[in-house]
Amino acid sequence: KHLNQLMRILKHHNLSSFCKMKKFKLLVFIGRFQPFHMGHKDVVDRALSISENVVLLVGSAGSPRTLRNPFTYQERISLIADAYSAEDQAKLIFRPIFDKTYNDQAWISQIQSIVDEEALRIVNPTGGWTALGLNDIKIGLIGHQKDNSSYYLKLFPQYESVPVKSPSSFFRLRFITFNFAS
Repeated sequence: KHLNQLMRILKHHNLSSFCKMKKFKLLVFIGRFQPFHMGHKDVVDRALSISENVVLLVGSAGSPRTLRNPFTYQERISLIADAYSAEDQAKLIFRPIFDKTYNDQAWISQIQSIVDEEALRIVNPTGGWTALGLNDIKIGLIGHQKDNSSYYLKLFPQYESVPVKSPSSFFRLRFITFNFAS
């Protein structure tokens, strides 16, 4: 009985979107995405389900093509975006990050600056003065702690950690394929 009354009130006041609020305003996912595969897609899908916006920080953005980095930054963001609907693409924010070899502090500062910029842009889209600041937005860092190379997930204690379980797709080499002929 009380649930029906609540539903009528929500419908009357158009507050149904309130019930669909997400846990985070912004989730950060750091990776090289060389190439973007089903494991990455699983993480982005999870991020989209719990956050209003997802910033994908695409690493090694300035690196030349090599066997380790076969795709350019632009190619990688195109491949990722193509895996999502227009509605989901509108929630994805792509930003390049550049390697800072043997300088974790410079790399951390780069990421913190980008996240701060995006967070402020999200809470203050017009660029004018606002009472909302970084303390008013819930930011998380999502990622898979696969091995020692994932140590960076612990370098950002200011963001809530969102661990990702190890789906089978992380251990099977399954790539997303695209039709390059079109």
